[in-house]
Amino acid sequence: MTPVVPDASVALAWYVEEPESTRAAQLQSGSVPLMAPTFLQVEVANAMAMHMRRRRPIPLDYPEAALRELRSGGIAWTPDSLLIDSAAAIARRHLHPVHDCLYLALARREEAMLATFDRRLAALAEALAIPLWSPDDVQETP
Repeated sequence: MTPVVPDASVALAWYVEEPESTRAAQLQSGSVPLMAPTFLQVEVANAMAMHMRRRRPIPLDYPEAALRELRSGGIAWTPDSLLIDSAAAIARRHLHPVHDCLYLALARREEAMLATFDRRLAALAEALAIPLWSPDDVQETP
């Protein structure tokens, strides 16, 4: 089965109620192997902090509990240092933020699909011939 690289827009929707949370949960509950750059943890923690600053509902034990769950949730973590050169090259060529390009670099390196709810990142993935994940790609585990 083709692995999937979820970005922060997907991972955040696992822990905070977002319009895309149902779709994101399908990825997490399926039998798809997940992998991510370690920077995903930073992005999710930052997004949760932004939710708290904006006084949006978030469980009291977050972000710590969510980050523990994220780290132990079956994602194969790739050190950012292994991806940064490729990510920086993609960012330079396409004038896109380097942190987003970490996900693209990993998906390209591992021949994985990218899971994102970010339209700009999805468009860049398509331009780079990186396949995009959709809920139709999930097979439920028995």
